[in-house]
Amino acid sequence: MNSLTNIRNNKAMYNNTQVTFIKTSDELYSYYNLFNIRFDCIAIGDALDFNGTTYVKKSTRTAYVQNVGNRWFYFSNNDMCDVCLREAKL
Repeated sequence: MNSLTNIRNNKAMYNNTQVTFIKTSDELYSYYNLFNIRFDCIAIGDALDFNGTTYVKKSTRTAYVQNVGNRWFYFSNNDMCDVCLREAKL
């Protein structure tokens, strides 16, 4: 899974940053919804939510709109975002 470690009591470490999360699951996956993470702490390639739009982080300062790869935007490193990570169940 994408850099989510030390999971205890709805707190975890994500890319060396302590985060709060909510865990949900379905038949195939467990989902970890992380809240209020600075843009610079999000791993490149992870999906993020910012102001109601879902993006995928492309570089240290840019992300593109999910499913529309030709629309990318610059972000401040201090922009607060939400992240949803997915882990396959074994």
